[in-house]
Amino acid sequence: SAGRGIDPLAVRLNLRTQRPERFWMHMLIAAFALETLESTEGEGAVREAQQRRLEHYRRVAGAASATLSTGGDTQLLSVFLMAQDLPNIRAAHDWARSHSSRDYRALEYLSRLPSQSYRALVDHLTPEEFLEWTRLAEDAARRIGDDAAISHHRSRLGVALLKNGLEWSDGGSASLLRGDPRE
Repeated sequence: SAGRGIDPLAVRLNLRTQRPERFWMHMLIAAFALETLESTEGEGAVREAQQRRLEHYRRVAGAASATLSTGGDTQLLSVFLMAQDLPNIRAAHDWARSHSSRDYRALEYLSRLPSQSYRALVDHLTPEEFLEWTRLAEDAARRIGDDAAISHHRSRLGVALLKNGLEWSDGGSASLLRGDPRE
């Protein structure tokens, strides 16, 4: 069992009776499932399963972000969903980052996730993570040639820098984020 105890938001939203408890999968079972999928369906099926996972967690984070401004129980549900799925969203992001050099859909995910779930991520990620994810999103958008997304991510860099106690400088954010010692 994932067993993080009784979540007060779940009690308030009466989710205990409507939603089954979450469980962690033992690494041995996960390895067996991966090996079985690879041997029966091939490497392409494994990549497709991972990409479906990316899309699922992008939608979860996007939905959570979209409902944050609604207030009431809907807003509480958004916070609850992000609290439940943040470890999975982080794992999906890590997978996309590690496969982005050879997987176009992983690049798309890295760019789209911060755009579509900005409000939820800014509240749930550490300032360092938020800055890193924003920088990765801009780089991914650049690699896929999405100029509108590049502009969008650059506009979010100011928030990411401020959350990390850094100042926004005219034209200097890219070198500052990449660790250029001149800035």
